[in-house]
Amino acid sequence: MEKDRPTLAIINLDLEKAFTKDSYKLLRELLQHFIKEAPGFQKEINHAFQNKEKQELNDQLHKLTGSCIYCGLDRLKASLLVFKAAINENNYDRKLLDDLNQEMESVKEEAKKFLK
Repeated sequence: MEKDRPTLAIINLDLEKAFTKDSYKLLRELLQHFIKEAPGFQKEINHAFQNKEKQELNDQLHKLTGSCIYCGLDRLKASLLVFKAAINENNYDRKLLDDLNQEMESVKEEAKKFLK
């Protein structure tokens, strides 16, 4: 999955076809909510990572994974899976956190473009 991540869409716009005739509107609302919540997710994840609080980190990653599924954030979800697997093996390599934070920034930038 790691090697496929760069080829995944940042925001899977085909997802909106899977819901209802108002899916486009719903996706826009979900992305707006994600943009508002993302800084909090990042803060909590970074704090838990730095303090090696595995349970808190897994709780935050679980919440973020749900957001990724609803918003069609395929690349971020793939990054989360890699990150979570490493944490569960007690691998707290800073590069993993940096990669996750970069994916979060990419999503926020792409979502803002989509919402214009």
